[in-house]
Formats: sequence, C-alpha cells, structure tokens
Amino acid sequence: MKTKRIIYAPSAVTKFTFKFNKENNTNIENSDEVIDVFPFVTIDFKETPFQLFFEYTYELGSLQSCKNNLC
Repeated sequence: MKTKRIIYAPSAVTKFTFKFNKENNTNIENSDEVIDVFPFVTIDFKETPFQLFFEYTYELGSLQSCKNNLC
C-alpha cells in the first residue's frame, strides 16, 4: 500500500522510517517531492504487517502533531 500526504519536514520522515525499519526489520520506503510549494511524502508500506503499519502511522502522526505544537 502507498500513501501520499503533506508533511512539513520530509527529512524527519526519512530519519523516522530508517529508525523504524531497523528496529522492526521492515522494508518501508519513502520519497518526497514539492507540489505547488507544499512538501509531499509518499510512503510505500510494501508487505508490512498491519500491526506495524498502524504503529508506524501512529508514531509518525504523533511527530507531525508535535511539529504543529499540538502535543
């Protein structure tokens, strides 16, 4: 499964994905691009088990919320 969304710090997603892959022995990939001045990140979960998929998205969402001063 692939997903694309606006992320304010694409480099943070890359660092988080690397850390998550190393800790959980997964093969999640991400790429980023700028579309109409907004940074988008595409995340490819490949064959990631659902439990790890939900853990990844929850932690990434927490990081995004903290970036927006909502934590």
